[in-house]
Amino acid sequence: MIEKRYQVIVVGGGISGVCAALAAARHGAKTALIQDRPVLGGNASSEIRMHICGADREGHRPNARETGIVEEILLENQLRNPQHSFSICDTILWEKTHGQENLDVYLNARFLSAEADNGVIRRIYVQQMTTEKDFLFTADIFIDATGDGMLAFQAGARVMHGREGKAVFGESLAPDVSDDYTMGNSLMFTARDMGRPVPFTAPPWAYHYTDADIPGHQDHHNGPVAEATSGYWWLELGGDQRDSLKDGEEIRDELLKTLYGVWDHLKNQDQGCENLALDWVGFLPGKRESRRIAGDYVLRQDDLTAGRIFDDDVAYGGWHLDLHPVGGFAAFGSFEEPSEEVRQLKQLKRLYGIPYRALLPAGMSNLRWPAVRSASAISPLAPRG
Repeated sequence: MIEKRYQVIVVGGGISGVCAALAAARHGAKTALIQDRPVLGGNASSEIRMHICGADREGHRPNARETGIVEEILLENQLRNPQHSFSICDTILWEKTHGQENLDVYLNARFLSAEADNGVIRRIYVQQMTTEKDFLFTADIFIDATGDGMLAFQAGARVMHGREGKAVFGESLAPDVSDDYTMGNSLMFTARDMGRPVPFTAPPWAYHYTDADIPGHQDHHNGPVAEATSGYWWLELGGDQRDSLKDGEEIRDELLKTLYGVWDHLKNQDQGCENLALDWVGFLPGKRESRRIAGDYVLRQDDLTAGRIFDDDVAYGGWHLDLHPVGGFAAFGSFEEPSEEVRQLKQLKRLYGIPYRALLPAGMSNLRWPAVRSASAISPLAPRG
């Protein structure tokens, strides 16, 4: 067992984890970034391929933009990677973290367990799969950027899961009663224009669809070809009959069958995709939601729709209230479109603040959540309160 001591340890190397680790190291803290994949970036990595986007809603919100470290990454990627290759972006993130003073990066390193008492994390155990090394890490501050809240959950933080009913937080868009439903996982693909017709024969395990099975998808964003080269976000499953975390392997298999079935439909029943060939199919689904850890303050619908600003804001948001139908792709056919009033409410007229209190897991003294800071990076060593 190799013992390591740091001031700040970030568990999870997605974009938020990368930003948190860089911020801590730049503030002078001896920092470790622990990531269980071979690449950094999480949903924005080459393994999943979801581009980085946020408060400016991909340019649709005037006078809003990403700032701080995340914008630094976006600008460098735009300069050095104008072709928008996710693999090149992986390299940029690797370079940025490995070249940062005060920061050690552990890739292919799986967080296994945590020891905590009285709201204090004492140590965590990690195994690096490529080197077969076992680590025991201690730190003053731990930051959970795992996405699934694994560290916080293991340390005994209060977990929230599913949808709270209207009365819990006074949210008009919430279901009448609380349930365990979450948004699902998506599997991305890319296709290449071969310049000539390319036939496609679906594998025997693929599902088969007609226009009636995927209503509304054919004309999504001006036709199938518009997105067919870079995948469809609506290839989403899980959240109702399956748990987006515990049933991850089954969900991936179902997504593969669905993806190839949709591709078969585009190639052999629709018009416009004759020259396209599948170039890459993901095997790591992108998660939208699983566990949520309750903070000292929990953001709610009214905070977002009112564009509330808090005294202890450390970041801001502006992406709309992106509520997907429970069940994802399997539920689109029965999904009732929201009214115009609800649609306008979900779009959000203003940016909203994210207070530091929301990043402090309730009852935990040395655990934090990461925030992609809107301006200069926040120091994870800042005191509570």
